[in-house]
Amino acid sequence: METIDVQGPYNMPMSPYVHGPAQLDIIATDSGILEAYSCFRWRQRVLTPKTSTTNLIWFSADLEFVTLMLEHFRVMSCSALISVVYFVDPLNHVSEAEARAERNEAERIVGDISMANLEFNAEVITLSELLKDTMSYSSEQYFVGENLRSYIEKPSCLDTQIEALESIRATGL
Repeated sequence: METIDVQGPYNMPMSPYVHGPAQLDIIATDSGILEAYSCFRWRQRVLTPKTSTTNLIWFSADLEFVTLMLEHFRVMSCSALISVVYFVDPLNHVSEAEARAERNEAERIVGDISMANLEFNAEVITLSELLKDTMSYSSEQYFVGENLRSYIEKPSCLDTQIEALESIRATGL
């Protein structure tokens, strides 16, 4: 693991994103995006850009919240990236066509926001499926928000969550 170079006499808060690796992906959902963004900006401000890279990966199912927040987000370093994954949960929609239409609308709306180093993807997928593909369980990922941290502690729930929801829908509580 590489070390992190810090410029200037800063008081650094004790946290995983400060003492983590030089290359770090900060991953959050809507509930943790403010903390994640502050971590993201802090690392850009004090770390040497030649030796460190910080990426913010945000999973959201709320398009209005995404567009509101993106109007205020800024990326200071050319080595940093904000990646927003807007997901349309297929379990919440009547039809696949409706879910695809919502995904296309999200791409159109966010496409109008001009921001450097922004990557936007819209997918028809559940959060559990997204996390299966994203989580590497390495020290180069920092998860913000209790719901994401619980996935780290119990990776088996990723496999059973859909079955549990379907069982509850079929039989009731």
